[in-house]
Amino acid sequence: MRGLLRSTDYMGMRADEKLYVLLTNTGRTDAVFVEQRFEKKGYPVVAVEIE
Repeated sequence: MRGLLRSTDYMGMRADEKLYVLLTNTGRTDAVFVEQRFEKKGYPVVAVEIE
């Protein structure tokens, strides 16, 4: 996972065994770049924006 996230982001796995990532201080436009990095490594991405 090195290089996929920034030092300010959080990652964890919940009981459903899915990986969750919290991108702090990140708008939808900037989150696209993180999504692309994950997808390029073969990780499926579903983005959810919370206001």
